[in-house]
Order: sequence, then C-alpha cells, then structure tokens
Amino acid sequence: MRSGMGAEGATDAERIKSALQRIGLSDKEQAAAEKALTAKLNARQALRDDLDKLRQVASNKQASQQQLKQAIDAYTKAMGRYRALVQEEDLTLSTHLSLRGRVSCLAAGVLDNELGMGGRTRTGTEGRGGSRGGGAPRGGPGAARGRPGR
Repeated sequence: MRSGMGAEGATDAERIKSALQRIGLSDKEQAAAEKALTAKLNARQALRDDLDKLRQVASNKQASQQQLKQAIDAYTKAMGRYRALVQEEDLTLSTHLSLRGRVSCLAAGVLDNELGMGGRTRTGTEGRGGSRGGGAPRGGPGAARGRPGR
C-alpha cells in the first residue's frame, strides 16, 4: 500500500520509519509507534474505500431514497469504526511512550492531533500534497465533486 506520507516511491513502512526517526523516539517507542501508525494507515485506507462507495451512490442520479439513506448509514458506521480504532491505537501507543515521546508524537501527528502529520489542517491542504499521518481521511462536503472538504 502507498500513501501520501512522504517521498515518491517509498513504501508506507519506509515513510513511517523515516518520520519516526526524525522525532527522536527510543527504539522501543519507535517500534510501538510503527505498529500504531501502520494500523491507522490501514484503517484510513479502508475508510477511503468506504468513501468511494459513498461517492458512487452520491453520483448515481437514479439512486433511491433508501439507497441514499443506506449509503449514509454505512459510511457513518465506517467513520465510527475508524475513529474508535484511532483512539484505541493512540491509547495503546501512549502506554509505551515516555512523556517526552508523547509530546513529540502528538506534535508530529503520530498521535491524533486533529491536524495530521505535518500540522496541516484536515481541510483544504491535504489534496495538494499535504501529509496525512494519523488524522482522518481526505474528503468532506465537496469531495465527491473534486473540491476539498470544508
């Protein structure tokens, strides 16, 4: 799997390792952070897949009211699963970090800081090369029409 976390051509694992090395975690902390980031990255990809399904229904002018409602319900449940996983991974990771490690991970977006890795906001900048880190997937009200979320 590839994502928008770093240099072109690098695998997600390589990007994660590189990002974590830059924030100065101990070997033990880095291993725990790699595990958490990998789980969150996989969950984010699954949520993006669910968003694609939602967008397909949204673009189907023939979709019934029932299909629209089911699409919303399915995506809302998927977001809940994603948020729960991120929270669980962050809580688990926090138990393996020193206080300095927690501060560094929160500042870097390894722990969810609502801005993602690199400190960019979740709306507007991600679609133009912004890092996503442990934050939420791209999207928003205008995403199905190719506009960033609001």
